[in-house]
Parts: sequence; C-alpha cells; structure tokens
Amino acid sequence: MKSHTKHDWIIGFIIVPFLLMCANVLSHNHWDSLNNPEGKFTNVSEYLAQERPPSYITKINKQGTTFFIAYSSMDEVGLALPSGPAAYVFDETGKLIQWSSDIGEDPQFQQQ
Repeated sequence: MKSHTKHDWIIGFIIVPFLLMCANVLSHNHWDSLNNPEGKFTNVSEYLAQERPPSYITKINKQGTTFFIAYSSMDEVGLALPSGPAAYVFDETGKLIQWSSDIGEDPQFQQQ
C-alpha cells in the first residue's frame, strides 16, 4: 500500500477546497448575471419574452395597489446554492419596480 506523501496532503487539504471555493464564486457570479434584469428587460412583456420563463407568478395587493411578483426557476444554479429564487416585482402597468437575485438572502426585499 502506498503511503501518503506531503504532496498528497497539499492537494487534498489546500488545492481541492480552493478549487471548490473558486467554482462556488464563479457559480454565484453566473447566477447573479443570469438573473440581473439590467439591459435585458424593464417591463413584464420584455421579461416574458426572455428564454427563461418564471416558475410561478403571484399577485399581491399592498396599500390599495396591485403588484405581480415573478419568481425565476432554480435552473442553472451550479454550485451557487442560492437560498431562494430570483424575483421581479411589476406594478399594474407591467413596469419592473424591484428585483432580487436571491430572495432568501435579501431581507430588504422580503420586508417590502
């Protein structure tokens, strides 16, 4: 049986975790870029024309105003592991008024 060398330990305890961390960072960047509406859409019609349809849409009334929230699918997550989907809030006219790339880690989005 082969004994582990110092080189094996360096690979196992330093390089592998470093590579996993890099993959996680790249996946987060991809997730954020994929879900960022800037330059892609500003209203519900443009959003629905995208190649990634929402997984579901909810309608809420807040202080007499109707809003629609479209939640993205959790595809293309990779190693990002977001705690929630991206969400886009549209007003009654269909204008995008707010968005979050990860509603699970965006308490400000949840409070509004």
